[in-house]
Amino acid sequence: MQLDVGEIMHTQASVPAHLHARNITAVSPDFPPMVTGQSDWSLINLLNCPPFLLFNAESLKGFLRLYDCYADHDRMLSRRIQQHINGIVRIDARSDARIDNTKEGQGRSINGHYLHITLDPDCYDNDGVMYQFCRVIDELLTCFVVQNNFILLTIYRQGESQALWTFRQRTGRRSEM
Repeated sequence: MQLDVGEIMHTQASVPAHLHARNITAVSPDFPPMVTGQSDWSLINLLNCPPFLLFNAESLKGFLRLYDCYADHDRMLSRRIQQHINGIVRIDARSDARIDNTKEGQGRSINGHYLHITLDPDCYDNDGVMYQFCRVIDELLTCFVVQNNFILLTIYRQGESQALWTFRQRTGRRSEM
């Protein structure tokens, strides 16, 4: 079904009478759903993996590549995503316990993971883009850590020993089996 400019003229009954809507631009093409190929089963399978499998640079890169669904639709964006992923140089992980001083933790001991990720700054346009990429990784990793466990992510530039960013302690989102 093709819609031309101006064809959408009617609104739902729940829209106030003083508001009028119509399409003023051509309708954009739809994008096929992400779950259509062979890599989708790998993505679904990895959602069940323990977090330490992603605490390796090559494993994390492989996992992140599964989320690049733009190769067929937006090659420039896909190349940029791949470049950001390739910027992951090294991951050092350590499991330990610490005191949880959050309101929910009330000073009790909590187990978790300290992750130190080293990135190649040449793979990012600027520090802002690198920070945004790290925020995505920080958010993603909480989905693999069990509730009542923490993850603490520290980012380093390749060739530097001083931390660039240390993200706040995040509590895992995965429910225990």
